[in-house]
Amino acid sequence: MTTGEIEKLGGYSPPELPFSPGSPLWKALKEKADFRGEACVDVILAGGESTRMQMGEHSKMRCTLEEEPAIIRDIGAGRAAGMKQLVVIGAYAEEVVKNIDQNPTCPAAETIGFVYQAERLGTAHAAFQAARFLEAQGYSGSIMVRPGDMANVKPATLRELRERFAEEDCDMMVVVGCKERFPAFGRVLYRKDGTIYASVEPWDIIKMRLLRKIREAIEQGKSHQDIIQMIHREFDEASLDKSKIKTVLAGIYAGLEKGASLEKIAESIHRKSLNFLVRESDGHQTRLTPEEVEERCDKVNSSLYIFKARPFYKALKEITNDNAQNQYYLTDIIEIFNRLGYTVCGAQIKDDREIDGFNTRAMLERMRQDLENEYFRESEPGGLL
Repeated sequence: MTTGEIEKLGGYSPPELPFSPGSPLWKALKEKADFRGEACVDVILAGGESTRMQMGEHSKMRCTLEEEPAIIRDIGAGRAAGMKQLVVIGAYAEEVVKNIDQNPTCPAAETIGFVYQAERLGTAHAAFQAARFLEAQGYSGSIMVRPGDMANVKPATLRELRERFAEEDCDMMVVVGCKERFPAFGRVLYRKDGTIYASVEPWDIIKMRLLRKIREAIEQGKSHQDIIQMIHREFDEASLDKSKIKTVLAGIYAGLEKGASLEKIAESIHRKSLNFLVRESDGHQTRLTPEEVEERCDKVNSSLYIFKARPFYKALKEITNDNAQNQYYLTDIIEIFNRLGYTVCGAQIKDDREIDGFNTRAMLERMRQDLENEYFRESEPGGLL
């Protein structure tokens, strides 16, 4: 199901906001900011569950770097780069708004727009809340989208991204980093001519590799239990979270557990699903194995983007949750832009430390240590290569 189909089912608008009238959050959502005169809107995704941070009933947006909450650093960098913010809130929404409203260094909350994500179904689902609101206002400028935990990015980088985007006059620009520093980030898949074709999530690479091995094991006459043990070994050897096995392999793993026909399981794994298809610029198609994708991709998707508004609105409605995690990933928008005939450009960050984010306390500590580095904090103004 696409995000556009969900919208038609009414899945984006709760019947009423689950907040007390008169609360800071209720006020923020009812008094919508007007973005129609802005050259570029800065969309910050700040509605995540923060599960891996183990913070109880709190948002990770309250975590501090240099004694400033992450969301305040986000807004400050965007304002310094000449943009007005539209913040997507969801889990712990009231806390996020209060942090903004009560912080003396932050622009007045009434000058910031907020949209509410009632369900957390992925980054594309979050971005769609902002897109739907901006499209309803008739906004047609540029839209920057970035995760709220990317709190070390510098104003100079955001300004240069806006300038580069205008100079190259493409429909979308994605900031890329080095795979060596961010092994868990989506791989940026380039065509043979060097243009960006897609972003491939590591879990989708893992799923494709496992499906191929399952099919091969069935063809070799292995038993249900042999195949289940092989899957667990693969997860152990790659230090992967085994609680995700059933999500990644869905009905296939359930079939193995229930002793379903191995012949039917093998038939359900289509050979076309064992390779990634790249449509080259000259019209030819290239099929890549999971291993070839890893070999071809040395850059990763930072999740920092800038778009022309109208292509963004259209492409978002095409995103589906047909992936290993059953989530609506914003990373899929790169391939969709290409399919719709829009232009996609890349820009590499000068210092990978700027595009760090934090999903765990260890990652947050790494970002704090980066800020203690005088070279990173003061000597480098930021920017793109």
